[in-house]
Amino acid sequence: MALFARSLWPETVRRPYLRLAAAVVAAPVLLVALLSLLAFLVAGASEATREDTMAVTMAATRSFAVVLPAFTLTFGVAGVAVAWLMGWRGVLSWLAIGAVAGATAALVGVVGSGGIVVSRVLIAAAIGAAILILIRWIAGIRLR
Repeated sequence: MALFARSLWPETVRRPYLRLAAAVVAAPVLLVALLSLLAFLVAGASEATREDTMAVTMAATRSFAVVLPAFTLTFGVAGVAVAWLMGWRGVLSWLAIGAVAGATAALVGVVGSGGIVVSRVLIAAAIGAAILILIRWIAGIRLR
């Protein structure tokens, strides 16, 4: 099957499938940590008390810790499968696939809830692109 061929990795990469599985787990964890740090910095600059800062940070971290792995295991894995099936190894193609996957996930999320908020779709596209590019980087997928 073309989907499970080593077409994405140079011959020098050892255990590519294990690296891909580790990347699918590590990418959202890394992004949760980075976004939680950003939430802490923003909350620290805008909240009046230490308790309020920690409350905002914890709420953001809980949201990130649920949403990002869920995205990665659904739309993210689908994006990886599309890139793998098409044999796309380039950075721009993975960024584009991630952006489309993120935007699609945001649009699917609002199907029954009312209107589309463009800023949320754009943020989801950026986060999707970040996760897919992290997966590509951690998995060792390179141009030949």
